Amino acid sequence: MNLPAIRELVDKSPEGYLGPEEVGRLLDAAGIPRVPEAMAKTKVDAVLMAEELGFGQGFDYYYCEGFDEAVALNNVVFSWKDKIGNSEKFFLWMHYIDPHDEYKVRSPWTNDYAAESWIGNTHLSKKTMKELRTLIPLIKQKNNVLEYLIALYDSEINYVDYHIGNLMYRLGLDKNALIIITSDHGEEFLGHGSLGHGNSLYQELINVPLIIKPPFASHEPTIRVNHKPVSIIGIIPTILGVLGITPPQEIKGENLLEKMKERRAQRHDYLFSELTQWYIINTIIKSGWKYIYNTCTQQEELYDITKDHDELRNLIHQEALIANELKNALFNWASTSPKAPATKKKIDSSKEIEEKLNALGYIANGEHEKLKQPSESCNLGICHSFAN
Repeated sequence: MNLPAIRELVDKSPEGYLGPEEVGRLLDAAGIPRVPEAMAKTKVDAVLMAEELGFGQGFDYYYCEGFDEAVALNNVVFSWKDKIGNSEKFFLWMHYIDPHDEYKVRSPWTNDYAAESWIGNTHLSKKTMKELRTLIPLIKQKNNVLEYLIALYDSEINYVDYHIGNLMYRLGLDKNALIIITSDHGEEFLGHGSLGHGNSLYQELINVPLIIKPPFASHEPTIRVNHKPVSIIGIIPTILGVLGITPPQEIKGENLLEKMKERRAQRHDYLFSELTQWYIINTIIKSGWKYIYNTCTQQEELYDITKDHDELRNLIHQEALIANELKNALFNWASTSPKAPATKKKIDSSKEIEEKLNALGYIANGEHEKLKQPSESCNLGICHSFAN
């Protein structure tokens, strides 16, 4: 164990934060063996992994590519248009990957966000997140560089928004369709010292949009904006509720359409999030207070996110009673919540595939799991496999 190297890494880290590269050097200095980083870097690799592990299970038509752009994914669905039209019911799931690194220049939207002097500059748009993180010291010194990165990211969101709208128009999704649009995470831009995602659980990463268009709504529905935070585990109960199906006992979460009818938040409402890397970070939110706990460093943070939206003022010492209440609730949840239900399925996968999945955290001890198969219907799935 190289103690001087470990001390140097920790001392030089901003506010104790270690990025992915620093974490790797820390593990090396501590003599902790690592499985080489695994990622489906080619389309062939991604498709092979998806097919071999059954990601298309339950779908009648399934398409999976590595990192196709939104327009390409839409074109696949458009090729299924007759199948969809001939189905009395259909379920379509799509995963757009575009608002990820590398952040591309998306015209005309980049022009709406970027300073005029940056328009036409494609240098940063060709950088991977790993490369961008090496430029953090430079980006911190030049605000216009950070502003341009954010402009690229915003243009990617607009690009996906446009193609989702085009998909809905081309498929003729009318008032009878239930449409849900959300995201699995946001991105951070040096708000807490890093770029991208997968490093922390601050609001810029977990406070994502959730748009629900109920079926049987008029063509000019009343738009309601509810700022009360909810959990995306409520999406499945919401879909089942619309279909008149009682969720199985093992399905957690609440019907969000019913929850929107509540005039105020219930006192017992908690929201939990977890980040698992080589360390584990948990967070709990209740009544505008947010408590964060790092299980590795035992670092605690407490924020009043109703007033401190950027989470810059840690009140862990000033508001000890609130912090202890949330900490106890968090620990109780972590110790009593059952594991996600799954049945084990033996898959005769190659050693190479198993090594990649083990490195990504998708399997452990050689055991594979499968999701509960959905009910029969015309199910169509579009995905990207193992994207950063």
